[in-house]
Amino acid sequence: MSASSTRTSISILMLHGFSQSGKLFQIKSRPLVQELTGKLARFYQVAEKDVNFVFPDGPIRLNSGVVAGRWMDDSPSAKSSDLFAWSKEPDVYGTVQYPGLDQSLSMLFRLSRDHGPFTGVIGFSSGATLASMFVSWCESDHIPGRREALRTMCESCVGHELKGILETPPQAPLDFAILCAGFPGPAQYYRGFYEPELSTATVHVVGDLDSMVPPTKSMELINRCRDPMFIKHKGTHHLPRDRVTINRIVASIHVLLASQMDRARSMERTECAVVDELRYQQGDNCFQLFKQMSATTLPKSESSSDSEKGSDRLDDAASSVASACDSTGSSRSRRSYRRQIARRYQVIRTR
Repeated sequence: MSASSTRTSISILMLHGFSQSGKLFQIKSRPLVQELTGKLARFYQVAEKDVNFVFPDGPIRLNSGVVAGRWMDDSPSAKSSDLFAWSKEPDVYGTVQYPGLDQSLSMLFRLSRDHGPFTGVIGFSSGATLASMFVSWCESDHIPGRREALRTMCESCVGHELKGILETPPQAPLDFAILCAGFPGPAQYYRGFYEPELSTATVHVVGDLDSMVPPTKSMELINRCRDPMFIKHKGTHHLPRDRVTINRIVASIHVLLASQMDRARSMERTECAVVDELRYQQGDNCFQLFKQMSATTLPKSESSSDSEKGSDRLDDAASSVASACDSTGSSRSRRSYRRQIARRYQVIRTR
């Protein structure tokens, strides 16, 4: 990841909880979004108006009459026709599968293609669970073992409905994820999403008094992430709106992104050093091969005509060696090798 000036906009995926909606989540997350917008705009060097937050509705419409009371949203703005979910049952304790998960993952794939790629994801409750799965899925081409783990999961009798969906990641890995009141999918059904652990930077927000998703369940998700940051707030099952907690969340994201950039720069420096060493070794191999060829092609005489012939043969030898050492055989590479070989040859001849 890089905060490149060539990036013109960024998009953040926002996933609501069970029996909520994208519109309701937009209202509830407004304080966090307002603070995060400025921070992300400065970090990624884009205008604040180009920091986009995408609030989809879950693909499963719920009937308020059959939704368990403790999962109902008590907001007056939540009408019975506005209730959506990512699966038909928000099982926290890992006893059932998630019917409808295939619809949600297919929807995220389309969203990524139509409104992405996404830079980050923010999820609440079951939306955080889905967000963790999305993070894992996006990593499947970059984390050794992840694709195989997902394939094994999909081929099992409990994951067969996901087969075909997870074969292709929707996009490259995200830069970050904010998971509020999250919990992992049941291991006996969805182990593949968490093997190996998630490598994307994650911030986990947990309420001390949350009775719907106990902190112990959120800790299970935290333990499935490589470098998580953990924030507690003195609240129940809701997205924090107080300034203190929001500032801590935004500050944590800044720390994680800055740390990622430092690691990326360090890797670039290491890669440059490795490339330089490989180029030196390749040049040395070229010179050794050139010496073997020049022993039979260069004239021993120093007459003018012989020197011209020697120069021609030197060029031919250098071109041959360059072509042999450079699989691309480009003219630019051959010229570079000629100069390198000629310089070394002149040093040898003057000794």
